[in-house]
Amino acid sequence: MDTYWKARQACVWWCKPEVKVIWAEGQDAASYLQSQITQDIFKLKPGEGLPSALVDRKGHIQSLFSLHCQAESRYLLLPEANGEGLFAHLEAFHFVEDVTLQQESLCCIALEGPQSAEVLKTLTGKRLQALNALGFYSVAVPGGSAWLIPGGQLGEVGYRLLMKTALKDSFVQMLEKQLQIPELAPEAYDVLRLEAGQPLWGEDMSSETALPATGQEVERVSYDKGCYLGQEVIARIRSYGVSPYKLMGFCHADTEIPLGEFLIAGKKRGHITSHGWSPSLKAHLALGYLHKNYREPGQKIALEIEGQNVQVEVVRLPFYTPPDQKAQAQALYDQALEAFAEDQEILAIELLQSALDKDAHLADAYESLGVILSRLGRHHEAIAVMKQLTEVAPEEPMAHTNLSRFYMLLGDKQTAEEHMAEATRLDMLKRMSTQKQAALQAEEAARKQEMIAMFKEVLTEEDPEDLVANFGLGKALADLERYAEAQPYLEKAVAVDALYSAAYLQLGKVLAELQQSEAAKVVFKRGIQVASEKGDLMPLKEMEQRLLGLG
Repeated sequence: MDTYWKARQACVWWCKPEVKVIWAEGQDAASYLQSQITQDIFKLKPGEGLPSALVDRKGHIQSLFSLHCQAESRYLLLPEANGEGLFAHLEAFHFVEDVTLQQESLCCIALEGPQSAEVLKTLTGKRLQALNALGFYSVAVPGGSAWLIPGGQLGEVGYRLLMKTALKDSFVQMLEKQLQIPELAPEAYDVLRLEAGQPLWGEDMSSETALPATGQEVERVSYDKGCYLGQEVIARIRSYGVSPYKLMGFCHADTEIPLGEFLIAGKKRGHITSHGWSPSLKAHLALGYLHKNYREPGQKIALEIEGQNVQVEVVRLPFYTPPDQKAQAQALYDQALEAFAEDQEILAIELLQSALDKDAHLADAYESLGVILSRLGRHHEAIAVMKQLTEVAPEEPMAHTNLSRFYMLLGDKQTAEEHMAEATRLDMLKRMSTQKQAALQAEEAARKQEMIAMFKEVLTEEDPEDLVANFGLGKALADLERYAEAQPYLEKAVAVDALYSAAYLQLGKVLAELQQSEAAKVVFKRGIQVASEKGDLMPLKEMEQRLLGLG
């Protein structure tokens, strides 16, 4: 399991020698794909990507893939599961549309691990964490070029490179011989995939599995787009109920969790689809489908499987969450400032560069790094850093102010004046934006007062049980920090609709502000269960964070 720890602590690679990608192009390519898949292709700009799916009329998964806009009217579909079924379907259902579908066999090499961005920076000279997840980029590799797609598949920072098969050997040799990056062992891949909560085609899901049952619909479905095959079923599940069975995690510290169907209290309530031992969590893990009555994360349930009784803990996927890269970057930045205060400029530079490798959008780190480099007389390096800052934060004037100073130190007065003029322009825009923001905040406060009056009128004169009015009034009062007034209305909203996850979030926040910590914990726990059932990912994550903060 040596490569397992390399993946968690450094970087590994693995390869799919032949992946049949699908190119779709033509004037009708976008509209045709829009009518067939679960995502909204019109949201994509050239260079962007989205995870998506193909389902049948019952909402069953037929293929999982990522969708990438390479250029106007030209798209790449990168299969993740059942690519042959995807191509066959798309080829069969277009008739008069101006769209051409082609399959191309490419080699896919994946890099993953907390140091994978640094590895690719060595190869390309770019801080690749600044790239958009599932973006679509062309990069040079030995002997040619490759498509680079950011996005890990095993719970860590990761990238996929698609290249001609003939380029594989030289690229792998460079990874292994020059950079000392090991190949991920298959058994380590299985464990990492399990920890990341990624269902495997043919093992955890099939063409008879409903997409909402896997939890994949959260990221793969657009609920705002037009019609596609299976849309009605998926939308109905989201709007009116929950999947009877849904993919969840199961955990046991000491005992392996067997595969197969299981009973709870004598009744069939699900089945375990894959299992393994986690070195990081030091526990036996499993993926499986669990009945809706037992899906509260953290609860202990007794499973009867193949005559065995196993007490497991229910876990919301994924099991493993990597350390927060942004938090690590901020900590390195703080250490760099301390080192600089103690006149350890070289150490400060190293810490700042490490911080930017973890968070390529940390503007303060660029500015500090540029200033320190300039103080050491390394003006050209300082200029390069500040130019990177103008790309990361193009609206900030400070980068141009520093560039003006650095160019002046090099004696380039004309360029220095140009950057000072740009800094002045951006500073003026920023001041105007601040004033506009203040005006907007005043308008928003006035609007909330109007909403409060309107909602109160609805509750008083029309229907005291109205969900929208109770929630809207409670949230408006909470936004104005009138927490005690907000509490009863949010409690009413939860009573009216026990599956309204947003109401649990707002009520929990209000109770926490009123120093009612225990009551807030109860509300957040119930809200997490509801949000998990319905796939409401954003309120779910916020409630989990707030619950953790309450201790």
